[in-house]
Amino acid sequence: MDLSGSHGPLLFDLHEVGFCDSSLLNHLLLTDRGRQVALFGASATLRRLLEVTGAASILPSYADLGAALTALSLPPSSGRP
Repeated sequence: MDLSGSHGPLLFDLHEVGFCDSSLLNHLLLTDRGRQVALFGASATLRRLLEVTGAASILPSYADLGAALTALSLPPSSGRP
């Protein structure tokens, strides 16, 4: 699916992600450019990877779908589209 023409927020469900390497992390970070992105359902290991790499400050992670949807319904923070 090509999302390049879409500029709305994106929500990634990470419940089924058992492994994340630099390829997935890079994809998530590139997707963040120009739009709001939120993650939910990340394992403790994946959340730790986001923290260690500094990606957690760019890609907010929420415990569940409801929290992520609430966050995406808020106006973007300053400096973000």
